[in-house]
Amino acid sequence: MHSYGYNVLVLGCQHNVYDGEKIAHVLDQLGHFSTSERDADLIIILSCSVRQKAIDRIHGKIGYWRKLKKPKKVIITACVLPKEKEIFKPVVDAIVPPTEIIDYLIKNYQIVTSNATRVTPTKIKDFIPKDCKHAYVPITIGCNNFCTYCAVPFTRGREASRLESEILLEIENLANTGISEITLLGQNVNSFGLSDWNPRDLRKNRDKTGRAWSGVNPSPFVILLDQIEKTGKIQKLSFLSPNPQDMSDDLLDWMAKSSIFSHELNLPVQSGDDEVLHRMNRRYSRQEYLDLVKKIKKAVPNIWLSTDVIVGFPGETIEQFENTVNLVKQVGFKKAFIGQYSPRPGTISAKLYVDDIPQKEKKRRWKVLDDLING
Repeated sequence: MHSYGYNVLVLGCQHNVYDGEKIAHVLDQLGHFSTSERDADLIIILSCSVRQKAIDRIHGKIGYWRKLKKPKKVIITACVLPKEKEIFKPVVDAIVPPTEIIDYLIKNYQIVTSNATRVTPTKIKDFIPKDCKHAYVPITIGCNNFCTYCAVPFTRGREASRLESEILLEIENLANTGISEITLLGQNVNSFGLSDWNPRDLRKNRDKTGRAWSGVNPSPFVILLDQIEKTGKIQKLSFLSPNPQDMSDDLLDWMAKSSIFSHELNLPVQSGDDEVLHRMNRRYSRQEYLDLVKKIKKAVPNIWLSTDVIVGFPGETIEQFENTVNLVKQVGFKKAFIGQYSPRPGTISAKLYVDDIPQKEKKRRWKVLDDLING
C-alpha cells in the first residue's frame, strides 16, 4: 500500500474531537500524512449524534468530492443511525462503528515494506495529544438516557464505563509527557461506574427522586475524581458533560474541596420549560435545575457556568421559549452552545413529533439567546 494524504472531518461533540485526534495519530503512525480536504486521498468523517444539519453537510461534501478529478476514499464513523447507513453505503467506502475504527485502520491502511515492522494495536495504543498541556480522557462510552433528539444510544450503544485502573494509567502516562490539565469525557460523565451496578442496589443508593446518587459511600465518579487528585500529577481537572439529574451532593462536595477542580462546569439545560423538557425526555424540571444551580453556586461561589440549549424543539411555543430566556437570565451563564433543532431520522423525536417551528423563527430564537449569553 502507498502512503495516503488524509483529512479528518469532525462534526459534533468533544468526544468526536478526541476520537478524530486519535484517528489522525493512528494514521500518522501507519505512515500516512495529514493534508487539506481537497488534496486528501482518504477522508474520515466523524458524524454528529444530534444535528441533522451535520448529516446534510456530509451529503453535500460527498457530492462535492465526487465531482473532483482526484478520487477519494471516504470512511464514516461515530454516530451513524441505521437509516443513514443505508443511504451512505452506496457512496462511501466504509461505515465503521466508533469502537472498531482504530482496528479497522490498522488492518486496512497499514504500509508494510520488506524492512518495515508491522504496527499492532498494542504498539499504537498510547495516544499523546497535540496540545502539550491539556488532554481529553474518555471514561464512558454510550448512553442510557434516550433523550428524544439524540442518536447516541443507537449509534454508540448503551452506557459502559472504562476500568478505573485503565483511566488512571492513561492519565499517568499523559502526565509523564508533560500534560498537567485533564478533561474527563462522557455523554453522561457523572454516571461513571453506575452501569456496572445491580439495579436493585443502585436504587438503594439513589435520592428520593430516584435519580442522583445519595449513598453512604461516595459515588463511583467521585471515587475516580479522588483517585486522580491523589496521584498528585494533575494540576487542573474538569469534566464534560454532566447530566443535571446525576449531580449528587458528594460531587458538589468534591468540587468545593478539591484543589485541582477547574471551577468550570458545563451543565446542559436544553430548555427552560417543563413541557419541552418532558418531550425531550430530560428527567428534571425547570425548578429542579434552578435549585441545583443554587446549590452549585453555594458550594463553589466562583464557578464558571456554561450550558447547552436547543431552540425550536417541536411544539415549543413563544411562551415556552421565553421560559428558557428567563431561566438563562436567572442563572447568568458565561457561555452557551446553542443549537437549532433539526429532526434526525431514526431518533425518537423525529418519529414522535412534527418539526413545526419555521427555520426563520428558530434563527430568531437562536439570536436572542446568543446575544443574551454570548454577545
